[in-house]
Amino acid sequence: MMRRLRPSRMTWNYAHDTLTLSYEDMPGIYRASDRASETGQRSYMRWSLMRLASIVVAAITGTVSASSKDNRNAFLLFGILAVIAFISALVVEILLLTFRPEEAWYHGRAVAESVKTLTWSYVMQADPFGPNQSNLDADRLFLQRIREVLGGIPAGTRVEASAGAEITSKMRALRRYSFDRRKQLYLAERVTGQLEWYARRAAWNEKRAKVWRAVLLALEASGGALAVCQVAQLLDLNAEALIASIVAAIGAWFGIKQFDNLSNAYALTATELSLVKADGLSVANSESWSEYVRRAEQAISREHTMWLARRVQPRLAE
Repeated sequence: MMRRLRPSRMTWNYAHDTLTLSYEDMPGIYRASDRASETGQRSYMRWSLMRLASIVVAAITGTVSASSKDNRNAFLLFGILAVIAFISALVVEILLLTFRPEEAWYHGRAVAESVKTLTWSYVMQADPFGPNQSNLDADRLFLQRIREVLGGIPAGTRVEASAGAEITSKMRALRRYSFDRRKQLYLAERVTGQLEWYARRAAWNEKRAKVWRAVLLALEASGGALAVCQVAQLLDLNAEALIASIVAAIGAWFGIKQFDNLSNAYALTATELSLVKADGLSVANSESWSEYVRRAEQAISREHTMWLARRVQPRLAE
């Protein structure tokens, strides 16, 4: 799965002021863990694709070599290429098992999402950073909660030190907004922004699932046709084994990307967030606001929690 950075840019314009909480204005630990997650994701996907591609190349060259016994030079050349491809796949697999980039991806994303939820709760004066707390107490509690998030990371997981402040001036400025302004901003940028993100990603994953499923069906049909041709002695090349290897590789890639699971999960989250947005419109006072933000953040983070469980639990089982 290509799990890209969700919208984190918060902008609201007024007649006399403009306040933007951009990516650079988020807590330093958020940016550090987000970068670690993005790097781990790219490495995992790249290496996984290299491993599967090497296996497919090995199948192709091995098939050609086996069909070139009458031509010794071609037999040896493609045989050597098949060995090199298998060795390449083995090396990449060892690198994946040694460096485990997927763990940096998963746990970095977990930290980033948790810190983002804390950030929104802080700037919205929501529980546990309510309006009755002094700015100093709210700051101290925010930093304490970040320490708790970092303390929950599995042993051995590396999170680079952040260079920026954990509570930025923009965060403090947004926290001082009036209730009406904070409500408008939260509904527009946090709730609606996430709703639109999940809706787009649900459609994107559904489309990709259909494309890859069509490719698999076409290859399986081709493999069946080639097998019939070989049984009928119309073809000397043992191509059905090659097609089977390609189908297996694409099936493995399909499983890594989890298009179907993500499409369903994202669509469900988008639907839930549309209900959350409707509830938010009826919140009329700051007393109810804190509870609303808490429920909204739970809805937003629920999908990520389920995503992380789907990713991590199979590895724990292994």
